[in-house]
Amino acid sequence: MPKYLLSLLLIGTCLGRIDAGLRCMPPSVDLGEIRGGPVRKHRFELINDGKEVIEIVELPRSCGCLEPRLDRRSLQPGEKTVLLVELRTSGQPNGLRSWNLRVRYRDGDTMRETLLVLTATIHNQVTVQPSILALEVRDTLKQEVVVTDLRAKPLKVLAIQATDPALRSTVQPQAGGVTKILLEVKSTDLKPGRHDAMLNIITDDPLYSPLQLPIALSRAETAAVTVTPPHVQTRVNSDVPLASTLVRLRPADGQRVVIASVEADDRGITCTWAAGPGNGATIKVQVDGRRLESRTGAQIVRVRLSQPTNEVLTIPVLIN
Repeated sequence: MPKYLLSLLLIGTCLGRIDAGLRCMPPSVDLGEIRGGPVRKHRFELINDGKEVIEIVELPRSCGCLEPRLDRRSLQPGEKTVLLVELRTSGQPNGLRSWNLRVRYRDGDTMRETLLVLTATIHNQVTVQPSILALEVRDTLKQEVVVTDLRAKPLKVLAIQATDPALRSTVQPQAGGVTKILLEVKSTDLKPGRHDAMLNIITDDPLYSPLQLPIALSRAETAAVTVTPPHVQTRVNSDVPLASTLVRLRPADGQRVVIASVEADDRGITCTWAAGPGNGATIKVQVDGRRLESRTGAQIVRVRLSQPTNEVLTIPVLIN
């Protein structure tokens, strides 16, 4: 056999071994020009092309606007599964955007990863602001949400459906294609802890119904140390990969606040801290979009205190 044919055969054999595993064709999809506001769906078909059983263990994504739903996680050689990805377009800026989803899986005794990419050009005519909320409720909290339709014939909001019964809403139509939604939450209606809810805004336009607003709810308890702001909300993208926010810790009774440590769920979130002003303390929360492992819901920063109490404070970080 000629040497060059033998070389090609060996190269092909090696490539086959490298490529064996979880396959998705195509791994990158362009959705074209889409309207900002509605939820878009895309189905990826994943195939086990290897000789070992594949177990899908994790689906980290670049943005909390992606919601993956997997038919099955265990695949025998030759078997397929469907990965349905929902893209929440509300709050996305105009222009060309891309979103990454990584499929981490165990192939025999080896951990591997497949990268899936969605791209689209966003064209906003209908917006919901804010596009994501974190509400810490102490007594009764009110929050305004604004739906804006820039088209000549704007839509009408017909109803509001909340997945958490503690969320009450009032619709207030305005002039110029603007509708205000007043949300009200009472702490007595909330169970302790943090709850993820979805506000579905039903309209008379089937192209924009429902409009969805994710909400993180938590009931504020009487605390020795108050956190301001109670959550961090920031936006990072390819144009602005870094963003930082200052969080103040203030003692309720004038004692000094001493921080023992600060840890974040995601390695893309780093924190530094210092004493002051006064008897309080200040934390700088920095988000690096290039290092984020996941943007699903709210990432958590945990602050361990040594004074005035030995407690752990949690600060949600919402990333658009």
